[in-house]
Amino acid sequence: MKWTEVIENDLKESAEFAANYLRDALADDEPRTLIMALQHVARARGGIDDLDLSLNERAELASALSRSFAVLPVFPNMATSLAA
Repeated sequence: MKWTEVIENDLKESAEFAANYLRDALADDEPRTLIMALQHVARARGGIDDLDLSLNERAELASALSRSFAVLPVFPNMATSLAA
């Protein structure tokens, strides 16, 4: 069994674990951590609607996500391809 299968099984079984998993990802400075965590939760649970996240935590997630996408390159190899 792969690590992602193990973590997603745990996320599926426990809403509390899933909420804490997202809280931990939100506290991480690396933008990809939050994106990966949200992907895991979405695959395991279909979304975050059933998690016990406060309105403030949901707003923090949305804000962090928007910052994450602003930081990550959409097409990381595009600059290299255009320069060639």
